[in-house]
Amino acid sequence: MITPAGRWNAAGTPPTANACGDDPLLQTGDGGPNPAHRILMITASAGAGHNRPARELARRLTVLGHQVQVIDLADAAPFGRTMRRAFRTMLTSRPALWGRMCSSFDDTGELPAVLRRLLVITGRRIAHIIDQAGIDLLVSTHPLGGRAIGHGLRGRDRL
Repeated sequence: MITPAGRWNAAGTPPTANACGDDPLLQTGDGGPNPAHRILMITASAGAGHNRPARELARRLTVLGHQVQVIDLADAAPFGRTMRRAFRTMLTSRPALWGRMCSSFDDTGELPAVLRRLLVITGRRIAHIIDQAGIDLLVSTHPLGGRAIGHGLRGRDRL
C-alpha cells in the first residue's frame, strides 16, 4: 500500500505536508514532502477488480503532485486484446477451468510456458516505456504485472 489509509479522510482528501509520517514515498530525508515521482501503474482489464485500485492510487498520487501513467497489460502484451476476450469468455462459460488453472499455479508456482513467454515480451515492452518516460517507481495492481516487470528489468540493474 502506497499511502496508509488512515492518512486520507473519507472524502479522499490527501495528507498535508506535515502528515507524511515515516512513509518514504511521501517524505524526503529531512521529513518534508518528497518531490514528484514519475510513476508507472500497471493494471489488467480482465475485470474491474484491478483497474479500480489502479485508478484510485493514481488519483491519490496525482493529488500529491506525482506524475502517474496507467497502462493495461492487455495493451502492452502481444495479442493482449485477444487474450482479454478469451479470459472473459473462459470466466463466463468455463469458470471451473479458471479455478483449476489458479489451483495449479498455487500448487506449483509455474505458469504455462506460452504465458511465461508472453510475459517476457510484455516485460520488455514495459521496460521500454520505463526508459522512455523516465519512470522512478513501478506499481502493479495485478500479479502478472509484477512478473512482467521482473522479466523486463532482469539483468538491467534496475530491479
